[in-house]
Amino acid sequence: LAAVDGSALTGISGGKVLQTVNNLTSINTSMNSTSFADTGLSRTITCSATSSKVFGIVSMPFGFNNNNQTQSSYGEFNILRDSSSVQKGFCGHANTGSNDNFANYNLVSIAFIDAPSSTSELTYKLQVRQQSGTDGNIGIGVGTPNGTSMVLMEIGA
Repeated sequence: LAAVDGSALTGISGGKVLQTVNNLTSINTSMNSTSFADTGLSRTITCSATSSKVFGIVSMPFGFNNNNQTQSSYGEFNILRDSSSVQKGFCGHANTGSNDNFANYNLVSIAFIDAPSSTSELTYKLQVRQQSGTDGNIGIGVGTPNGTSMVLMEIGA
């Protein structure tokens, strides 16, 4: 295959990644409340133009404490920009009655795109809450991958 060089292309604008910030951290946060609580995972970004968008990806190990229960459990995730919600998500776990004590972790990823219309510093953070069932946990546990991450990218208009 011939090599392709896009340096001579004209009339193409927008959609370029202008900057990337990321945060890989080890957190261990329990979800045992029906109210949203901060997990400690956050990242800041300052866009270079008000027309820029922010594309983000949060990835985290997530599980529920079965405690020999047969009920299913659900957790809800909320991504905030400062105090405004920009994305929500759910994750569930069907308990089988075995006492796996958080052994059945899933790697959950949430992607979002935001149009903040700002050139001020913006803080994005992850919140969680227990929606139903047994207590949930985000972070390090038996058989879990290490690390929870948040990647933010400024996308030019």
